[in-house]
Amino acid sequence: REHGEDSLLGITEGDSALGAMAQARDIKHIALMPIRGKIISALKNNLDDVLANEEVKSIFSALNCGILDKYDSKKLRYGKVGIMTDADKDGLSIGCLIITLFYRLCPQFLQEGRLYWIRMPLYVLKYDKKRVYYAFDEHERDELFQKYGTKCEVSRKKGIGENSVQDNEMAVFGEQKRWERLTVDDWDDFEEKIIMMMGKDTTDRKEFVLQNVDFTHLWGE
Repeated sequence: REHGEDSLLGITEGDSALGAMAQARDIKHIALMPIRGKIISALKNNLDDVLANEEVKSIFSALNCGILDKYDSKKLRYGKVGIMTDADKDGLSIGCLIITLFYRLCPQFLQEGRLYWIRMPLYVLKYDKKRVYYAFDEHERDELFQKYGTKCEVSRKKGIGENSVQDNEMAVFGEQKRWERLTVDDWDDFEEKIIMMMGKDTTDRKEFVLQNVDFTHLWGE
């Protein structure tokens, strides 16, 4: 079935996200596909193993766009793909693996700006039935406190599965949604970094981590 350029295939983290998500989405423009655990690493495994992976086969069967030199955006069933994972380190890891998959199998999809990171709310600030606001990190939560006050009911989400239908309607698909389009300004730089961070060779990755990560919080100052 053809859905058009405005349609989106949302790749969700597990089946637990599907219930409330499915009820909140616009069924004409948004389809949801759950994946189990962490998808195969496209740069650490050989191409045959990547293509044999069930999640990979399901994603590209749904998109119908082909891969590598057979990629054709005119055949896409969905104009966009949305990464829909928990707002934690595992969710970030899964998101990075999905980006790596598209880089390996159809970099044109990335270059065309079709991949989105759909951020999940971390905090719900409920002031009354009509005034409900969502924050996607601690900084935004504090900004909402400054703007509307601290006298409200605050809840923190542990994962997508905790979202109610109303949460998804407002903060995932509605007026407070945060869809971040993943664009690449410098393809050569992006390619160098994704191979370093997601590839088989660990030497450069270890050096990058040692130079750029502050470990002092692990043992105190």
